Amino acid sequence: MKHRINVGLLIQKYNKGASQTDLAEEFGVSRWTVNNRLKRAGVEIRSSGNQRAVYMSNPITNEFSFVELVDGLVLGDGSIDGKGFLRLQQRSECVEWIEQTKGYLRLIGSDSKIIPLPPRIREIDGRRVRDGGGNLVYTPSYQEIWEQRRRWYPDGVKRLPEDVVLTPFSMSQWFNGDGTGHAEGMLTFCTHHYEEHEVDRLTLLMNEVFGFRPNKVKSSREGQFTIQLGRKDEAVAFKEMVWKYVPECFKYKFRYVRPTIRQGQFTDQQVKDIKMMLDFGETKAELARMYEVGESCIFAIATGKSYKYVGDWRD
Repeated sequence: MKHRINVGLLIQKYNKGASQTDLAEEFGVSRWTVNNRLKRAGVEIRSSGNQRAVYMSNPITNEFSFVELVDGLVLGDGSIDGKGFLRLQQRSECVEWIEQTKGYLRLIGSDSKIIPLPPRIREIDGRRVRDGGGNLVYTPSYQEIWEQRRRWYPDGVKRLPEDVVLTPFSMSQWFNGDGTGHAEGMLTFCTHHYEEHEVDRLTLLMNEVFGFRPNKVKSSREGQFTIQLGRKDEAVAFKEMVWKYVPECFKYKFRYVRPTIRQGQFTDQQVKDIKMMLDFGETKAELARMYEVGESCIFAIATGKSYKYVGDWRD
């Protein structure tokens, strides 16, 4: 029995960059069926390499691109090793982020594997430290990953690229891996592996791109620095900017980042942000804690009983 497929729609989606595997899942048929229908329609079939190039050269769902993902991961805990593998390792409690990263890689057409890591003893800065084990996600060695290796490791050592990309998405991945929250409400980005001029450039970029005024702070490690968002309003703005990309295992980092708002008084932008976070699955209780208001205030916004004049966050 032949499958009924809207061939016109199939061709349209394929020409826009969807892979045969994606289309097979969407239309509920086999990949062979998709391939056969496209060939019969005279469509030129992309090679697997060309398909990856399509994925990696275009924004993903208009939210983030391949370079944003790589830069965000490598700014923090990620790395690209000498074999051209993009790698991210985390302790067992953070497996959610590992799985999330695997999903992001799948969106850009990259296969990846997750393997468990047993506990071990390793040396860090001359100290023997017991590593409790965890999980590692890594990609095969693609040409596109090699290009990123050359950007980040031009002489075999990690260097901040001149064209590093800072966006809400890449910043969220950086903070997920190397960010810390403090009881005073400020946020810190670890930059221990960067030279001082690279830290200076990151602080300048954060100011130019987002309007933040971060501080470069001397670390307890000699000759090393961290970057801090010490102003409460900027910490709150950063939290709202990246919240939808933060997995549950890292939300604790923001527990002290709360805006100062009188009960029920919000700006139009805050109302739109609340609607956006509700659409992305955030609970009314969590938003009430975030904004230090009663849950009824969030409920009123969600149901349109208050702030009716504020449009949808997509507008």
